[in-house]
Amino acid sequence: MRKVLYIAFFCTTSFNLVAQDIHFSQFFNTPIQTNPGNTGFHDEQYRFAANQRVQYRSISGNPYNTFAISADGNNIPKLGKLNAGVDFLHDITGDSHYRTIAANLNLAYSIWESADTSHKVQAGLGIGFTQQRFSLDDLTWNNQYNGISYDPNLPSNENFTRQKLAYMNLSAGLSYQGNLSPEWWLEGGLAAFNLLGPQQNFDALKSNLERRFHLFGRAQYQINPLWYLQPAISLMHQGPYNEIISGASVKYVLKDDRGIYTALYGGTYYRLKDAGYLKFGADYNQWHAAISYDFNLSNLKPASSYRGGWEIAVIYKFTPFVYKDIPHKVCPSYMK
Repeated sequence: MRKVLYIAFFCTTSFNLVAQDIHFSQFFNTPIQTNPGNTGFHDEQYRFAANQRVQYRSISGNPYNTFAISADGNNIPKLGKLNAGVDFLHDITGDSHYRTIAANLNLAYSIWESADTSHKVQAGLGIGFTQQRFSLDDLTWNNQYNGISYDPNLPSNENFTRQKLAYMNLSAGLSYQGNLSPEWWLEGGLAAFNLLGPQQNFDALKSNLERRFHLFGRAQYQINPLWYLQPAISLMHQGPYNEIISGASVKYVLKDDRGIYTALYGGTYYRLKDAGYLKFGADYNQWHAAISYDFNLSNLKPASSYRGGWEIAVIYKFTPFVYKDIPHKVCPSYMK
Protein backbone atom coordinates (compact mmCIF):
# COMPACT_ATOMS: atom_id res chain seq x y z
CA MET A 1 0.00 0.00 0.00
CA ARG A 2 2.83 2.37 0.78
CA LYS A 3 4.22 1.93 -2.73
CA VAL A 4 0.83 2.90 -4.18
CA LEU A 5 0.77 6.04 -2.03
CA TYR A 6 4.26 7.05 -3.16
CA ILE A 7 3.21 6.72 -6.78
CA ALA A 8 0.21 8.94 -6.09
CA PHE A 9 2.46 11.49 -4.42
CA PHE A 10 4.99 11.81 -7.18
CA CYS A 11 2.79 11.53 -10.28
CA THR A 12 2.85 15.29 -10.79
CA THR A 13 2.47 15.24 -14.58
CA SER A 14 1.69 12.66 -17.22
CA PHE A 15 5.37 11.67 -17.29
CA ASN A 16 6.57 12.39 -13.76
CA LEU A 17 6.63 9.12 -11.85
CA VAL A 18 8.18 8.16 -8.54
CA ALA A 19 10.63 10.79 -7.27
CA GLN A 20 10.85 12.74 -10.51
CA ASP A 21 11.12 16.46 -11.11
CA ILE A 22 8.30 18.75 -12.14
CA HIS A 23 8.50 20.24 -15.60
CA PHE A 24 6.50 22.04 -18.29
CA SER A 25 5.54 21.11 -21.86
CA GLN A 26 6.62 24.56 -23.05
CA PHE A 27 10.24 24.01 -22.00
CA PHE A 28 11.31 26.79 -24.40
CA ASN A 29 9.22 29.26 -22.38
CA THR A 30 10.74 28.31 -19.00
CA PRO A 31 14.31 29.48 -19.67
CA ILE A 32 15.85 29.31 -16.19
CA GLN A 33 14.04 26.11 -15.18
CA THR A 34 15.26 24.50 -18.41
CA ASN A 35 18.92 25.38 -17.86
CA PRO A 36 20.69 27.68 -15.36
CA GLY A 37 23.04 28.55 -18.23
CA ASN A 38 20.12 30.47 -19.79
CA THR A 39 20.28 33.04 -17.00
CA GLY A 40 20.54 36.50 -18.55
CA PHE A 41 21.00 34.95 -22.00
CA HIS A 42 18.70 37.29 -23.96
CA ASP A 43 18.76 40.49 -25.99
CA GLU A 44 17.31 42.79 -23.31
CA GLN A 45 18.68 43.63 -19.87
CA TYR A 46 15.90 42.06 -17.78
CA ARG A 47 13.42 39.24 -18.33
CA PHE A 48 10.39 38.13 -16.31
CA ALA A 49 8.53 34.86 -16.93
CA ALA A 50 5.39 33.28 -15.45
CA ASN A 51 4.07 29.79 -16.20
CA GLN A 52 1.08 27.79 -15.03
CA ARG A 53 0.03 24.21 -15.79
CA VAL A 54 -3.27 22.57 -14.74
CA GLN A 55 -3.56 18.86 -15.53
CA TYR A 56 -5.93 15.90 -15.13
CA ARG A 57 -9.02 17.86 -14.12
CA SER A 58 -11.04 15.17 -15.92
CA ILE A 59 -9.67 12.46 -13.59
CA SER A 60 -9.31 14.04 -10.17
CA GLY A 61 -11.36 16.48 -8.15
CA ASN A 62 -7.99 17.89 -7.13
CA PRO A 63 -6.20 18.52 -10.45
CA TYR A 64 -2.45 18.85 -10.55
CA ASN A 65 -1.55 22.54 -10.49
CA THR A 66 1.96 23.89 -11.12
CA PHE A 67 2.95 27.56 -11.04
CA ALA A 68 6.38 29.10 -11.64
CA ILE A 69 7.81 32.60 -11.88
CA SER A 70 11.33 33.78 -12.66
CA ALA A 71 13.36 36.95 -13.15
CA ASP A 72 16.83 37.24 -14.62
CA GLY A 73 19.11 39.86 -16.10
CA ASN A 74 22.44 40.72 -17.66
CA ASN A 75 24.63 43.80 -17.32
CA ILE A 76 23.22 44.21 -13.82
CA PRO A 77 24.89 47.12 -12.01
CA LYS A 78 27.76 46.05 -9.71
CA LEU A 79 27.74 42.45 -11.03
CA GLY A 80 30.00 43.07 -14.01
CA LYS A 81 29.84 40.22 -16.53
CA LEU A 82 28.00 37.95 -14.09
CA ASN A 83 24.33 37.34 -14.95
CA ALA A 84 21.88 36.57 -12.15
CA GLY A 85 18.32 35.32 -11.75
CA VAL A 86 15.84 33.83 -9.32
CA ASP A 87 12.95 31.44 -9.81
CA PHE A 88 10.14 30.14 -7.63
CA LEU A 89 7.96 27.06 -8.16
CA HIS A 90 4.79 25.88 -6.41
CA ASP A 91 3.14 22.54 -7.22
CA ILE A 92 0.21 20.75 -5.58
CA THR A 93 -1.07 17.35 -6.69
CA GLY A 94 -3.89 14.90 -6.00
CA ASP A 95 -5.98 13.99 -2.95
CA SER A 96 -2.91 13.95 -0.69
CA HIS A 97 -2.41 17.67 -1.49
CA TYR A 98 1.24 16.82 -2.06
CA ARG A 99 2.88 20.22 -2.17
CA THR A 100 6.31 21.16 -3.52
CA ILE A 101 7.75 24.64 -3.01
CA ALA A 102 11.15 25.43 -4.53
CA ALA A 103 13.24 28.60 -4.76
CA ASN A 104 16.52 28.93 -6.65
CA LEU A 105 19.28 31.46 -7.19
CA ASN A 106 20.92 31.17 -10.61
CA LEU A 107 24.24 32.65 -11.76
CA ALA A 108 25.75 32.52 -15.25
CA TYR A 109 28.92 33.73 -16.91
CA SER A 110 29.98 34.06 -20.55
CA ILE A 111 32.83 31.60 -21.20
CA TRP A 112 33.21 32.05 -24.97
CA GLU A 113 32.18 34.50 -27.68
CA SER A 114 33.20 34.60 -31.32
CA ALA A 115 35.03 37.64 -32.68
CA ASP A 116 31.90 38.89 -34.46
CA THR A 117 29.70 38.06 -31.38
CA SER A 118 27.46 35.85 -33.57
CA HIS A 119 28.15 32.77 -31.38
CA LYS A 120 28.05 32.72 -27.57
CA VAL A 121 28.40 30.10 -24.83
CA GLN A 122 27.43 30.56 -21.17
CA ALA A 123 27.94 28.42 -18.07
CA GLY A 124 25.42 28.58 -15.24
CA LEU A 125 24.97 27.34 -11.68
CA GLY A 126 21.75 27.05 -9.67
CA ILE A 127 21.54 26.85 -5.88
CA GLY A 128 18.12 25.99 -4.48
CA PHE A 129 15.97 25.10 -1.50
CA THR A 130 12.96 22.76 -1.74
CA GLN A 131 10.21 21.93 0.76
CA GLN A 132 7.67 19.11 0.32
CA ARG A 133 4.72 18.05 2.45
CA PHE A 134 1.45 16.13 2.24
CA SER A 135 -1.80 15.55 4.12
CA LEU A 136 -3.47 12.25 5.08
CA ASP A 137 -6.90 13.77 5.71
CA ASP A 138 -8.48 12.98 2.32
CA LEU A 139 -6.75 9.64 1.66
CA THR A 140 -8.37 6.21 1.89
CA TRP A 141 -6.61 2.89 2.48
CA ASN A 142 -7.25 -0.77 1.67
CA ASN A 143 -7.24 -1.63 5.36
CA GLN A 144 -10.24 0.65 5.92
CA TYR A 145 -12.56 -1.54 3.82
CA ASN A 146 -14.39 -4.02 6.04
CA GLY A 147 -15.29 -6.39 3.18
CA ILE A 148 -18.59 -4.67 2.43
CA SER A 149 -17.99 -0.93 2.53
CA TYR A 150 -15.45 1.74 3.42
CA ASP A 151 -15.19 2.50 7.15
CA PRO A 152 -13.08 5.61 7.94
CA ASN A 153 -12.96 4.59 11.61
CA LEU A 154 -10.80 1.57 10.86
CA PRO A 155 -7.03 2.07 11.29
CA SER A 156 -5.01 2.45 8.11
CA ASN A 157 -1.97 0.67 9.62
CA GLU A 158 0.24 3.13 7.72
CA ASN A 159 3.03 4.80 9.69
CA PHE A 160 5.00 7.83 8.53
CA THR A 161 7.83 9.35 10.52
CA ARG A 162 7.09 12.76 9.04
CA GLN A 163 4.76 14.54 6.63
CA LYS A 164 7.15 17.23 5.40
CA LEU A 165 10.80 17.53 4.47
CA ALA A 166 13.25 20.09 3.09
CA TYR A 167 16.57 19.92 1.30
CA MET A 168 19.19 21.96 -0.56
CA ASN A 169 20.09 21.22 -4.17
CA LEU A 170 22.44 22.19 -7.00
CA SER A 171 22.15 22.38 -10.80
CA ALA A 172 24.57 23.35 -13.56
CA GLY A 173 24.45 23.84 -17.30
CA LEU A 174 25.95 25.12 -20.54
CA SER A 175 23.95 27.15 -23.08
CA TYR A 176 24.70 28.21 -26.65
CA GLN A 177 23.20 30.82 -28.97
CA GLY A 178 24.34 31.63 -32.48
CA ASN A 179 23.51 32.78 -36.00
CA LEU A 180 24.54 29.99 -38.35
CA SER A 181 23.62 32.04 -41.42
CA PRO A 182 21.41 35.04 -42.26
CA GLU A 183 18.42 32.67 -42.25
CA TRP A 184 19.29 30.27 -39.40
CA TRP A 185 19.41 31.02 -35.67
CA LEU A 186 20.06 28.29 -33.09
CA GLU A 187 20.05 27.89 -29.32
CA GLY A 188 20.60 24.83 -27.16
CA GLY A 189 22.24 23.47 -24.08
CA LEU A 190 22.89 20.67 -21.64
CA ALA A 191 21.97 20.85 -17.95
CA ALA A 192 22.24 18.57 -14.92
CA PHE A 193 19.91 18.83 -11.91
CA ASN A 194 19.79 17.30 -8.40
CA LEU A 195 23.58 17.14 -8.26
CA LEU A 196 23.48 16.62 -4.48
CA GLY A 197 21.14 13.61 -4.78
CA PRO A 198 18.99 14.72 -1.80
CA GLN A 199 16.97 12.29 0.32
CA GLN A 200 13.23 12.37 -0.44
CA ASN A 201 11.55 10.00 1.99
CA PHE A 202 8.85 10.23 4.64
CA ASP A 203 9.64 6.99 6.50
CA ALA A 204 12.65 4.83 7.28
CA LEU A 205 13.02 3.77 3.64
CA LYS A 206 15.70 5.79 1.83
CA SER A 207 14.74 7.41 -1.46
CA ASN A 208 17.28 9.58 -3.26
CA LEU A 209 16.10 12.07 -5.84
CA GLU A 210 17.73 10.89 -9.06
CA ARG A 211 19.95 13.23 -11.05
CA ARG A 212 18.20 14.62 -14.11
CA PHE A 213 19.94 15.49 -17.39
CA HIS A 214 18.31 17.76 -19.94
CA LEU A 215 19.50 18.31 -23.52
CA PHE A 216 17.46 20.80 -25.53
CA GLY A 217 17.65 22.70 -28.79
CA ARG A 218 15.57 25.22 -30.68
CA ALA A 219 16.12 26.85 -34.08
CA GLN A 220 14.55 29.53 -36.21
CA TYR A 221 14.61 29.54 -40.01
CA GLN A 222 13.51 32.64 -41.90
CA ILE A 223 11.47 31.47 -44.89
CA ASN A 224 10.80 35.05 -46.02
CA PRO A 225 10.42 38.46 -44.29
CA LEU A 226 7.04 37.42 -42.81
CA TRP A 227 7.22 33.65 -42.17
CA TYR A 228 9.54 31.74 -39.80
CA LEU A 229 9.84 28.05 -38.92
CA GLN A 230 10.83 27.18 -35.32
CA PRO A 231 11.63 23.47 -34.70
CA ALA A 232 12.48 22.36 -31.14
CA ILE A 233 13.54 19.19 -29.32
CA SER A 234 13.96 18.22 -25.66
CA LEU A 235 15.62 15.06 -24.32
CA MET A 236 15.49 14.27 -20.60
CA HIS A 237 16.86 11.37 -18.59
CA GLN A 238 16.24 10.75 -14.89
CA GLY A 239 16.94 7.41 -13.27
CA PRO A 240 15.12 4.70 -15.26
CA TYR A 241 12.93 7.24 -17.09
CA ASN A 242 13.39 9.09 -20.36
CA GLU A 243 11.36 11.79 -22.07
CA ILE A 244 11.55 12.96 -25.68
CA ILE A 245 9.63 16.00 -26.95
CA SER A 246 9.84 17.18 -30.54
CA GLY A 247 7.82 19.53 -32.70
CA ALA A 248 7.74 22.88 -34.42
CA SER A 249 5.94 26.20 -34.55
CA VAL A 250 5.36 28.63 -37.39
CA LYS A 251 5.67 32.38 -36.76
CA TYR A 252 3.97 35.05 -38.88
CA VAL A 253 5.01 38.69 -38.47
CA LEU A 254 2.01 41.01 -38.55
CA LYS A 255 3.93 44.28 -38.14
CA ASP A 256 7.54 45.32 -37.75
CA ASP A 257 7.60 49.07 -38.27
CA ARG A 258 8.23 52.28 -36.33
CA GLY A 259 9.04 50.56 -33.04
CA ILE A 260 5.99 48.30 -33.09
CA TYR A 261 6.44 44.55 -33.42
CA THR A 262 3.61 42.00 -33.48
CA ALA A 263 3.65 38.33 -34.50
CA LEU A 264 1.50 35.20 -34.19
CA TYR A 265 2.59 31.59 -33.49
CA GLY A 266 1.04 28.20 -34.01
CA GLY A 267 2.59 24.76 -33.59
CA THR A 268 2.27 21.12 -32.64
CA TYR A 269 4.53 18.92 -30.46
CA TYR A 270 4.67 15.29 -29.39
CA ARG A 271 5.92 13.79 -26.12
CA LEU A 272 6.90 10.22 -26.95
CA LYS A 273 4.45 7.55 -25.68
CA ASP A 274 2.63 10.12 -23.58
CA ALA A 275 0.90 13.11 -25.20
CA GLY A 276 0.58 15.43 -28.15
CA TYR A 277 -0.07 19.11 -27.71
CA LEU A 278 -0.95 22.25 -29.65
CA LYS A 279 0.59 25.64 -28.94
CA PHE A 280 -0.56 29.12 -29.92
CA GLY A 281 1.15 32.39 -29.05
CA ALA A 282 1.71 36.03 -29.85
CA ASP A 283 4.37 38.74 -29.59
CA TYR A 284 3.66 42.38 -28.88
CA ASN A 285 6.84 44.44 -28.62
CA GLN A 286 8.68 43.07 -25.53
CA TRP A 287 5.79 40.76 -24.53
CA HIS A 288 5.40 37.10 -25.48
CA ALA A 289 2.42 34.97 -24.44
CA ALA A 290 1.60 31.37 -25.31
CA ILE A 291 -1.01 28.77 -24.45
CA SER A 292 -0.87 25.02 -25.07
CA TYR A 293 -3.10 22.02 -24.45
CA ASP A 294 -1.95 18.41 -23.95
CA PHE A 295 -3.96 15.53 -25.42
CA ASN A 296 -3.22 12.42 -23.38
CA LEU A 297 -2.15 9.47 -25.56
CA SER A 298 -0.68 7.19 -22.86
CA ASN A 299 -2.20 4.13 -21.17
CA LEU A 300 -4.16 6.60 -19.02
CA LYS A 301 -6.36 7.67 -21.95
CA PRO A 302 -9.33 5.39 -21.03
CA ALA A 303 -9.64 7.34 -17.77
CA SER A 304 -8.64 10.75 -19.12
CA SER A 305 -10.71 10.51 -22.34
CA TYR A 306 -7.62 11.87 -24.11
CA ARG A 307 -7.79 15.08 -22.06
CA GLY A 308 -4.54 16.31 -20.51
CA GLY A 309 -4.06 19.86 -19.32
CA TRP A 310 -3.67 23.54 -20.09
CA GLU A 311 -0.40 25.42 -19.87
CA ILE A 312 0.08 29.19 -20.09
CA ALA A 313 3.34 31.17 -20.39
CA VAL A 314 3.98 34.93 -20.30
CA ILE A 315 7.43 36.50 -20.82
CA TYR A 316 8.37 40.16 -20.66
CA LYS A 317 11.81 41.52 -21.57
CA PHE A 318 12.96 45.11 -21.32
CA THR A 319 15.94 47.42 -20.97
CA PRO A 320 15.44 50.41 -18.65
CA PHE A 321 15.84 53.81 -20.26
CA VAL A 322 18.80 55.62 -18.79
CA TYR A 323 18.66 59.39 -19.04
CA LYS A 324 22.00 60.96 -19.91
CA ASP A 325 22.58 64.52 -18.83
CA ILE A 326 24.62 65.89 -21.75
CA PRO A 327 26.22 69.24 -20.94
CA HIS A 328 25.68 72.01 -23.49
CA LYS A 329 28.11 74.77 -24.14
CA VAL A 330 26.79 78.31 -23.87
CA CYS A 331 26.94 79.99 -27.25
CA PRO A 332 28.96 83.21 -27.42
CA SER A 333 26.92 86.38 -27.69
CA TYR A 334 28.06 87.04 -31.28
CA MET A 335 26.50 83.70 -32.38
CA LYS A 336 23.05 84.62 -31.10
